[in-house]
Amino acid sequence: MNPVTPRLDHLFRPLTLGNLNLPNRIIMGPMSRYRCRLDGTATDAVAQHFADRASAGLLICEPGYVHPSGRLGAESGGMADSTHVRSWKRVTDAVHERGGRIFMQLIHGGRVSAPELQADGGLPWAPSAVAARDDRVRVEPNHYGAAGTPRAMSRADIATIVESFAAATERAHEAGFDGVELHGGNGYLVHQFLSSNVNRRGDEYGGSVANRCRLILDLVDAMVAKFGPEYVGVKLTPVTSHHEVVVDDRDQMYDHLLRQLDTHADLAYLSVQSTMGFLETAPPPIDVFLYARERYSGTLLAAANLDRYSGEGLLASGTADAAVYGRRFIANPDLVGRFSGGHQENLVDWDTAILSGESGYNDYPTIHRASPLAECAERLAESDR
Repeated sequence: MNPVTPRLDHLFRPLTLGNLNLPNRIIMGPMSRYRCRLDGTATDAVAQHFADRASAGLLICEPGYVHPSGRLGAESGGMADSTHVRSWKRVTDAVHERGGRIFMQLIHGGRVSAPELQADGGLPWAPSAVAARDDRVRVEPNHYGAAGTPRAMSRADIATIVESFAAATERAHEAGFDGVELHGGNGYLVHQFLSSNVNRRGDEYGGSVANRCRLILDLVDAMVAKFGPEYVGVKLTPVTSHHEVVVDDRDQMYDHLLRQLDTHADLAYLSVQSTMGFLETAPPPIDVFLYARERYSGTLLAAANLDRYSGEGLLASGTADAAVYGRRFIANPDLVGRFSGGHQENLVDWDTAILSGESGYNDYPTIHRASPLAECAERLAESDR
């Protein structure tokens, strides 16, 4: 007797998210794939990549740095100038032509950068001049170097960053994005300000929990002021210490921050990630999402190492409103169709996941299409018959 396949009723329910009506609750999460040009502009391959995944309820594309000082690595995306706008407009057009919806994640790397990535060859910016011991940064395509010791940001630098996030929100809107996500986690600049080990400031942006939350709340206000709260989502990673960023007073920090964000409960969403990233294989600690749900009353996205059934379970329990998938979308552009039809998923080729070039990017097979290499081999075999 064959086992009964559990129904995925909740994953396929529509959801109103900000000003958007999503046809399903399967969200493609943002992932740095390093397929942009060196200047942060998107290529035709990037447009194809997201268009191929447009059946997701929402696409949240790879992070775009908001200021030249915030580059994450060679071939990372940008939203810092007009050339970025023009290139990413081709991406959003391609997604919208397929009937999809797409947000851009906005980011500043902070100390997760290197002098080689700075326009002036200077030091990366950070809350304080505290180096990560073992952090490596992609300084050239497929080549990594030491991040080094950053320089402490002045109040003028902080004001520049707030304005840069606001300006990048405007640029994203001009480029056709349906919204933007503020990245507040995974060891990048905003998370560095929240931290207790990287942020050693003695001014209004350091010390107490309220002071260390000041930057992220300033950014939310500046971004919301452009097109309203429905255009802005926020991502947090409360349980991670990525890039050696630590929050020792985690409970107090996130209790305060989530309650402050709840005063902006008409934001498009709050996304909470419970893992270190798409390389982690640990199951999701559901209590992280329950913790957020108790303190934030708006739309909640759950990002973890979810499969179709754990995602369905989170939604069915009311713990989250939508499920965010990362690695599964790398190898399965038609993940939504695979979920709905119960089809087997492709496995990720980790050797090419963040490797420059076409391999491992747009060449995974779909339910109805073999991989380009397989198609070529089949044609050659037919010609030999």
